[in-house]
Parts: sequence; structure tokens; C-alpha cells
Amino acid sequence: MAALAVALAAHAQHGALTMPRNLAELTDRAALIIEGTVVSAVAQPHPAYPNLMTVVVTIAVQDTLKGEARRVYSFRQFVWDAKDAHSALGYRKGQHVLLMLNAENEHGLTSPVGLRQGRFRIETGPDGQPVAVNGEGNVGLFDGVAATAASKGVQLSRRGKQILEALPAGPVHAADLKDMIQGLVNSK
Repeated sequence: MAALAVALAAHAQHGALTMPRNLAELTDRAALIIEGTVVSAVAQPHPAYPNLMTVVVTIAVQDTLKGEARRVYSFRQFVWDAKDAHSALGYRKGQHVLLMLNAENEHGLTSPVGLRQGRFRIETGPDGQPVAVNGEGNVGLFDGVAATAASKGVQLSRRGKQILEALPAGPVHAADLKDMIQGLVNSK
């Protein structure tokens, strides 16, 4: 029964299951948080394991919110479903993204924390300002964040408090998202 509850609460990404994570959990688990533009995304076999399909993503980094990254940062992500290799896991040249990445494992692989949850597209919103939305439409992104922030002594901006009170799903101003992430990162 418990396994069924976990399975129902998890979100699938073409063969991969993840537990829902809020912004505080994503930020805490991420080894590296960067914002930038996709320079390239190429599907290719892992160099040491030719039967293991991966996508090598190269980002022109504009901002580093956690960890350290060079101005051009590349990572290799495992492809769970062979069908996803043809689309390079949805990464596209010129795409503006904010990525919350796990630490690389011993095989040189990493992925966004929570897969689609830790990968935000940044696009122009209806008011002309950049907005960010993750692969889950930001559903649950702000659930419980106010309590976590309070327990860590994080002082959220007035706008951050308004966002958490509304608990929105859907796009959020990128500057507000980055402000909240930076507050959570700096609380450590």
C-alpha cells in the first residue's frame, strides 16, 4: 500500500520516477544552480559504456546561484527512454534555462534535481518580463517553502512572501525565483 502511494505521488519522465520536491528541497539538493543559454545538446553514447545513451548539454552561463561553473559549462545526462535521445531530452540551442543540477556521479553523469522539476525554461511573459516555469508547470514548487525559510532564518523579500502566500502554479517572474533561490542558498 505504501509503495502504491509513493508511486502515485511520483511523476514520470519517460521511464524515470521522481518524488515531488519544493523549491527549498530542490535548492538544498542541487550541487550547482546556473542560468544560461543552451549552446548545444547532442545525443551520444557514454564514452566508457557505449550501450548507454546520454545527452551532452553545453550552456553559456550567465549567472551562477550555487556552486562554481565556468562561463561555458557542459554536462552529460543519462537518457532513460531511447525515444528521448532524438529530441536531446528537449534541450534546444538558444533555449534560456535555469538548471538546478545534482553533483556528477562517478561516471560523469548528472541531471537536474527531480529531473523536470529542477529544469526551468525562461521565456518572456505577458508583461514583457522574463518568467520561469519548470517541466511540472511549477505545480507544488512553493508548497512548504515558507516554513522551511522560517526555520532556516531566511528573510524573504516582500515579493517572495507574496508569491509564497499565493502558492501559484505556472510561470513566475524569473527575478523573483532567483531571489528566493539566492535567499535559500545564502541561509547555509
